[in-house]
Amino acid sequence: NLSLSVTVSVGVACWPEHGKTAEAVLRNANMAMYEAKAEGRAQSVTYNDKIRERMTEREQIRHRLEGALTNRSLAVHYQPKVDLATGKIAGSEALLRWTDDELGSVPPYKFIPVAEESGMIGPIGEFVLETALRDMKAINNRGADVSVAVNVAPVQLQSPDFCDRTLGIIRDSGFATDRLELEVTESSLVDYSQTLLDQIMPIKKEGVKFAIDD
Repeated sequence: NLSLSVTVSVGVACWPEHGKTAEAVLRNANMAMYEAKAEGRAQSVTYNDKIRERMTEREQIRHRLEGALTNRSLAVHYQPKVDLATGKIAGSEALLRWTDDELGSVPPYKFIPVAEESGMIGPIGEFVLETALRDMKAINNRGADVSVAVNVAPVQLQSPDFCDRTLGIIRDSGFATDRLELEVTESSLVDYSQTLLDQIMPIKKEGVKFAIDD
């Protein structure tokens, strides 16, 4: 007695223009299907050379990003937050940046989705938090009084050990918890549940602020 609505994402590839063998046609149809899903689902996409170029680029980014994470060659930059009344820097936001020896400067809109799909976003998020806390502690030890905001990806919040690992990083850093703000996106709160609160509240009780980003 239930009414179900079913949609499909379709990848189209034709022989022989999209492949000379059955394996090639199926592989390219599969690429087109993933492109249909990436573009919003419930639609059809026909394979073309641009899809292959994008898939090749994403695979290259994934491979190089794994190396960058292992070698800790990613960089964290800080965007200042200025108090307009005094003109003084009152805070900062940590921004992840990546310049690769082969790929050059890779913008976040290209490598962040790859990191999320490949399961690297958790370790990358922890790297950003560790780096930001270390850098801000060093800056504040030189006489400044600057807070820092760090983004938390929705995938990180879904990890069962997010709370414990985050608290461990914060405690190990020795940085004042009331000078740290964790930014979560609205999409993280779509599934507003007790599980999500269990991840956030122990961190908040330590004095860390939370903000909704975007």
